[in-house]
Amino acid sequence: METEKNIKDFWESIHEINERGHLTGSSLNEVWGYLNIQNKLVPNIKILNIGIGTGAETIELSKHNVIIDVLDISEIAINKVKDITRNQYLSSNIENLPINEYDIAVSHLVSQHIDDDELNKQIKYVLRSLNTTGTFAMQFAFNDDNDNKTHDLDSQKHGNICRSLSEMDSIIKKMEEI
Repeated sequence: METEKNIKDFWESIHEINERGHLTGSSLNEVWGYLNIQNKLVPNIKILNIGIGTGAETIELSKHNVIIDVLDISEIAINKVKDITRNQYLSSNIENLPINEYDIAVSHLVSQHIDDDELNKQIKYVLRSLNTTGTFAMQFAFNDDNDNKTHDLDSQKHGNICRSLSEMDSIIKKMEEI
């Protein structure tokens, strides 16, 4: 719980000063192109945008006749896009995500800031929030060296939590059992 508070405080301060070294300002085309989901951006879909960053992607999404909800650890981040999003969720209350709601959930440059327990929790509730044909598009930092695994507070702050493909596969399979 102490780690969670420290991480939340860290992100609140980063968003408060709009520190560009930690906040992504990736455009819609960059994120959706990188995740290869451009074809899913159609009118009236319901999107869960995870990790707001500077808000650039969310702002661009709002111009596409879609319904956007956001999930972030920071209240300051959420307030940046409150006027252009339908619902806003803090990660501390992730269990409040609606069930069977979204056509797509997008997580870009987020998972490398989350320890395994929080990532497992996030995936569980995001998958539950997707409708039966929904897609969860997630970018994660990759490291094939399982011996070099550090998930300490500093690693979370600086986005240095890497996971191998087998670790991510294991996390997903664990969710399928639930």
